[in-house]
Amino acid sequence: MDHRTFKKIAVACAAMAVIGHAQCKSTTLYSGSEGNGFMEEATRTFPEAPEWKANWGNFPNMEPPYIRLSGQKNVKGDWTGALVFPQEAPAQGGTVHLDVRASQNVRFGLWLDSGLGGGKRFVRELKANETASLDIPVNEIAPDRAFSLKKLWIGLLGVPAYQYTTLFVDNVSVQCPAGTGTFTSSLDAGGAPYVFLGGDASLPQRQSLWKGKNLPEASSRYTAAERAALQEKARHPFVLGDQEHDRILRFLQSDSLTPEQSREGWYNIMYLVNRNRIKDNAVANPKQLYHDAGSIAAMHDMCAFPLLVANVDYHYAVCTDSLCKATGLEDYHLLAAGIPVHYVKGSRIRIAYDPFFVVTDKKGLPEIDVCLAGKCRRIEPNADAEIEFPSAGIQKMAVKLHYGATTVQQTLSLEVK
Repeated sequence: MDHRTFKKIAVACAAMAVIGHAQCKSTTLYSGSEGNGFMEEATRTFPEAPEWKANWGNFPNMEPPYIRLSGQKNVKGDWTGALVFPQEAPAQGGTVHLDVRASQNVRFGLWLDSGLGGGKRFVRELKANETASLDIPVNEIAPDRAFSLKKLWIGLLGVPAYQYTTLFVDNVSVQCPAGTGTFTSSLDAGGAPYVFLGGDASLPQRQSLWKGKNLPEASSRYTAAERAALQEKARHPFVLGDQEHDRILRFLQSDSLTPEQSREGWYNIMYLVNRNRIKDNAVANPKQLYHDAGSIAAMHDMCAFPLLVANVDYHYAVCTDSLCKATGLEDYHLLAAGIPVHYVKGSRIRIAYDPFFVVTDKKGLPEIDVCLAGKCRRIEPNADAEIEFPSAGIQKMAVKLHYGATTVQQTLSLEVK
């Protein structure tokens, strides 16, 4: 990690040590290269024991080896078990990160050893054959005291009878600031200041904020030969299919996103863009920025977070005859904002416009307004704005982006706790 970046993060962490704190060290529990762990047999209800070095091919954001659990039962029920890792991680503050993928639509659950007491269960709906990258604040699932995480309970909930189901798990870690960073136990919008990382957003080289290697980019869709052929007729570094383009439009144009969909939407659309690249290193790795933005939100105890922004051009395929035997390329200017959280603590929060979290191949930055109940607030680059929601519960927030001839307005949701 760049020394200046580390210094900025260290300053931020020191500023946040105003109210009770605990030491926290980033630790990888599983990424395929560590030794095998095991699943406790006495409490396992998964039909089969896990494979710890499985290879069933490359998946989006998940490459072998990874953990695989499969099977079926003759009755509907929950499949649960405790994964015990070969190492342990201090886990007060920060986030638990993991990538999960299931072969069927299922409810995935994660929680800590019930013997700790005070923990809660995290549950997320998984769509069949789609990789979900999860960042779960430790304070959502942990007891209110320091401890070391070595055992992680996972489960598939309400699995139908006679349905063969496979679960893949990869990249399990506890992410915290490098070294001896600290986290507050509570902050409001007037707490520690957001420390901007800034820089030139058009530069693709972006170091991970936390100790350890950067996350890998999405696997490229195109072969070397396909890339070469597309580069002869494409002006932009990305070429998407028409259905992928439609998925992006649905996210941008929806006014009924849930908080979870709002949180995952930017990551999902930027995954589609980046996997369809025909040139490497065109923009910063959106997967890494999404992960780091979520970690910064957790560092601020979900009271402040950076916006995720995309400002790139791509092509998408269109039919040029009635039978769609021939296709052409249309231009599209993608302008999109995202949030790295699905909930915030307290009605008053700060939203930062940090160029570090902008994915773009352009020199300029978009103009951004954040609107609540029709009242808008401009946020300048390298600045933040305090906004106040009217009450607790699910709240909608509009984000307006303008760059050149392109203007976009999105409706995102947050749960205010």
